[in-house]
Amino acid sequence: TRGSVEGRLILGDRLDSIHVVTDISQINLVTRYEALPFPLMITGGQFFFDEKSIKIAGVGGILGNSSFTNLTAKLNLNDKADFEITDGQMSVNTDEIYPWITSFEKIKPVLKDVPSMSGIIAVSSLNLKGPLRQPKDLLFTVHGQTNKFTLNAAFLPGRAEETSGKFIITRDELSLENVRTRMSDSVLNVSGTFSQFPTDIKNIGLSVQGEIGPKVAAWI
Repeated sequence: TRGSVEGRLILGDRLDSIHVVTDISQINLVTRYEALPFPLMITGGQFFFDEKSIKIAGVGGILGNSSFTNLTAKLNLNDKADFEITDGQMSVNTDEIYPWITSFEKIKPVLKDVPSMSGIIAVSSLNLKGPLRQPKDLLFTVHGQTNKFTLNAAFLPGRAEETSGKFIITRDELSLENVRTRMSDSVLNVSGTFSQFPTDIKNIGLSVQGEIGPKVAAWI
């Protein structure tokens, strides 16, 4: 780890009862953490730590070819590791990040029907809340956009390639808005929703336009 930080270290008022509080107002550092696939560069933002929680605000950073800005989050240091993200924007290189995410045993079952993806996802808004030790119980809402993105998923009739458009994803639903994609024998413009996404899709409500071939027509 290398870099610089500016802030305060508070040890409490009594020597016989020390309580550590760290309040950092500016961060610039590069660190290598075993759990991460690449070195993490932190550029700006605030950091607060006491014996009960860790908080960050307005933090930017780079991880491999992915980046994030204005990340604001809180982690409670309890048994459940309750975690909350209230703001943040990201540019995610899924070629690097998705294989790393799906390498975790607790996440593999959640994403078993999405074996691969590639390309860049631009996240304009991110909210997440729940126990970090139980990923299935996390509640989240992600607003974003793709450009020349590729998705390989069991619930589709073929690989969705050169995909561009807006999306909103929650724990239970994927919503698409004016998403243009090339799939199997078709070139499509799609809007609509997949409910109970991605583990147990029970309802698909889509508006589909474009050049639709027989393979995709049979799926629709």
